[in-house]
Amino acid sequence: MAEQAKVIGSFSSPDEAERAIRNMRSKGLTENEMSVIAKGNEGQANSNNNNNNGNNLSSGMTTGGVLGGIAGLAASAGALMIPGVGPIVAMGPLAATITGAVGGGIVGSLVDWGIPADQAKKYEQDIKAGGAIVSVESTRQKVDDAANQLRTEGARNVYVK
Repeated sequence: MAEQAKVIGSFSSPDEAERAIRNMRSKGLTENEMSVIAKGNEGQANSNNNNNNGNNLSSGMTTGGVLGGIAGLAASAGALMIPGVGPIVAMGPLAATITGAVGGGIVGSLVDWGIPADQAKKYEQDIKAGGAIVSVESTRQKVDDAANQLRTEGARNVYVK
């Protein structure tokens, strides 16, 4: 089995993150390998995602300043209220980590995922400021390629593990 690795980077806007995900998908990464976390709007975390169909959820996420136009990732979206951060939307495999650690916030979730605390704090600050983080978990080669793609797309604080 190929060695698994991770990369994470932050973008100043959800639109930049969405563009990066689209480009990484076009290079062969799947929604099972990519995740995104971004700030949601106030009403989003209080609504039940199950009473929206995929199109409404995607549209609401995009207009709320959060990714959503990405097929596959949008289907796995979860809106949460994170103490100290506010409403966020998490999509992809990393969403399960965030969902499972709402009490620990984004920093605690990212630390549990293997990101150093000082790095995780930077990502949380980027999300609070209206940005987004994108992560990839896959084989070492795919992660190295994704790290290069994230940097090309303008990601900050790119961390490879």
